[in-house]
Parts: sequence; C-alpha cells; structure tokens
Amino acid sequence: MNKLVLATGHAAPAQGLLAAVPAGHLIAEPWNYSIIEWIDHNASVLIVGTGLTMVDTVISLAKLQHRGPIVALSRRGLAPQSHHSLKSDDPAEWQVNRLRLRRRKFCTTGRSRAESGGDWREVVNALRGKTQELWRSLNHREQNAFLQHLAPYWESHRHRIAPEVAGQIQAMIQTGQLRIMAGKIIDIAPNAQPANPVNIVIRPRGSNDHTLTIRVDVVVNCTGPETNIARNQDPLIQSMLRQGLIRPNAHRLGLDVADDGGLINATGNVSDTLCTIGPTTRGRWYEIVAVPDIRRQSHALAQRLLSSIARESRLVAVA
Repeated sequence: MNKLVLATGHAAPAQGLLAAVPAGHLIAEPWNYSIIEWIDHNASVLIVGTGLTMVDTVISLAKLQHRGPIVALSRRGLAPQSHHSLKSDDPAEWQVNRLRLRRRKFCTTGRSRAESGGDWREVVNALRGKTQELWRSLNHREQNAFLQHLAPYWESHRHRIAPEVAGQIQAMIQTGQLRIMAGKIIDIAPNAQPANPVNIVIRPRGSNDHTLTIRVDVVVNCTGPETNIARNQDPLIQSMLRQGLIRPNAHRLGLDVADDGGLINATGNVSDTLCTIGPTTRGRWYEIVAVPDIRRQSHALAQRLLSSIARESRLVAVA
C-alpha cells in the first residue's frame, strides 16, 4: 500500500554557457530576491531571458533605484504582453486537426476580433481551458514543431503582465535604461578592465556572421526552470533515472507519465507505486503550472490513490 508522489516543483535554471561567467558576477537563481539587492546601483546588468522572470527582476531593480543600464536578451527578444480589460472571450470552435491550420485560425480569429472592436486577448483567454486537450491532440511531430517555432510566441501572449507593470517596462525602454535584444550568446570571457568585467559575445537574431560584444558587471539568469529532466540536478531524480524507475518524456519536458500521473519506467511500464504532479508532467499536459491546473491534477491524483489504497486493503482483508 506504499505510494510515492514526486512533487518536486520547478528545477533550477540551466546554466549552459553562463557557467563561464566569473565567480561573483552571476546570479544563477533570480527568484532569491535578496541576492538582487547586492547589485550596485550603477552596475551594468545583462538579463538572459525576456519572460516573466525578467520582468520581475527589472521591476525589482527599479524598486531598488537601480541607475545602471540593463540589457535583456533572448533568442527572439519576445517580452510578455500586457493585460487589458476584456468584454468577453472568443467562443470559436478550435477543433481543427492540423497545427498549421490551428495557427492560421488563431491569427485570423485574433485579427478579426481586433477589427470588430475586440481584442486578441479574448482569443487567448478562450483557449485557457483547452490548451491541454489541444496539446494532447497533436502528434509527436506537430508537438515538436510547436515547441521549436511557436511556443515562445504563445508564451509571451499567454502569460501576460499587469498594465501598470507593462507601463514601467516601457518607460525604462523609452529612457534607454532597458534594452530588449534578440540574439544568442556565443561566447563569454572575463574582461581585464575592472569596470564591466564580463565580456558577452552575441550573435544578433537574423545575422549569420555579425557579432557584437557587450561588457557588463552582472549577469542574471532568467531563462526559467530547466525542463529537460535528464539535466535536472536533483540527486533523487538522477538516482531514479539511473535505476530505470523513471524516464524522460519524449520531448524531454519533464517525466514520462500516464494520464493518471503514474510514472512510466525505462521499459515502458506504468508504476503502481510511483506517481507525480506539477511541472514534471509538462510533457503530457504542456500547461501545468497555474494553480487551478495543479489543484485539479492534485484532486484527481488524490482520488486515484485513495481508491487504490482502499482496493488493496480489501484484497488484503480477503486474503
């Protein structure tokens, strides 16, 4: 009757090339806001990642009256969109059977809503309760295409920020203190000069041979949690992987799990005793970080476990 539920939450961000940042100049986990406080008010800062964590970091620096320049960098340079007050959600039917057609329908529906006095956000909101179903209906190839080409655009429109926060970000961009860039880090090296001691070599998006070098004092890793479970540094996860008790999802988005949360081992069998909830199940459900989603998942898993324990107890009693 022993059951184990892995509820490990988010993994730490992957470091990748950022591991080359000289000691004392890298903030590897920006969610510890007390670390942000030690950044010198005049320091030049590079934030790697342009999602919600970047926004949190920039706003935290602003509250601390940071005066130095800030550059936020990601592959596409996409920052979260702003919330607006909406009249309604779009009621359109979304059961179209190809990723390309769904993308087209999303764009045309959003454009149509805007032209008729509505807002594209209504279309995004209408999909909130259907994203898991739509994700599951895609085949492996289409899921992979979505992750490679469309996911960053979806994330920046789906996970939005308050208008007041968006206004602060825009104001910092207009004054020149904040710059959001699209590009890729290709090299990191120490700078011999005491000021701006970290050289970051960037290839701007759309350029094959052009690079630019920026010199900063501090690098903040805002790339978000590491989703590739094979690179998760949790000793328990790594031990279970080595033993074959668990395996990565086909896209390496968390663990391979059954619909009911049961963990699938290295040979493809669903465990009777091991299960998981939350971000580790992202490969099966894609969107599973919002509290309502995890609440429903936890309730369903609790019911399943209670039923299983009751059934096993009856068997033991009969025996």
